[in-house]
Amino acid sequence: MHLQGPQNNLLLSGDVLITRFTVSPGFDIAALAAQANAVQTIAPLNAPSNHIRLDVHLVSSPQLNFQNAYAKLAGDVDLRLRGTVASPSLLGRVSITEGNAIIAGTRYELQRGDIYFTNPVRIEPSIDLNATAHVEDYDITLGMHGTLERPTVTYRSDPPLPEADVVALLALGRNREPAAPVHAGSRSRVAPTPPPTPCSAEH
Repeated sequence: MHLQGPQNNLLLSGDVLITRFTVSPGFDIAALAAQANAVQTIAPLNAPSNHIRLDVHLVSSPQLNFQNAYAKLAGDVDLRLRGTVASPSLLGRVSITEGNAIIAGTRYELQRGDIYFTNPVRIEPSIDLNATAHVEDYDITLGMHGTLERPTVTYRSDPPLPEADVVALLALGRNREPAAPVHAGSRSRVAPTPPPTPCSAEH
């Protein structure tokens, strides 16, 4: 890494090689996503972080592996950190070549996965993932596309099922309970209404 230039216009540049990637057991991905989507505080124009420009290339060793209690993934990273320390941005791609994960008791096999960074003014990942799972007698294909703020999730099953049933399979591990069949010719029995009691009239 190199830091060079006048104090009011510094450039931090260099190369980073990622050889190992781990996640602590207490890592909360939902909290990280919420933090990434939160409105960032704008630093004052004279803040030192506004005067340090970034040009850092981040790459991984071939077939970078990641494994924890829930997932096992392999892929590669090719990113460039740009912008300033106060307002960084990422450009490039993270590719997942193979892997599997267990979510809510269901095992997913990753078929294809890419995370793109194309926004030049902020760190905004765009997800393009496809995974499969086998639940009961169904082969499920799950797709996730779009940004973390507006993801689109698609479901497909073989044999075909309505989307609500596919979601139930993935969430509960079983199909929704079918409605009780109605047999032809069956009728509900209603108790007859008793006739009105006659009133005696006095003359």
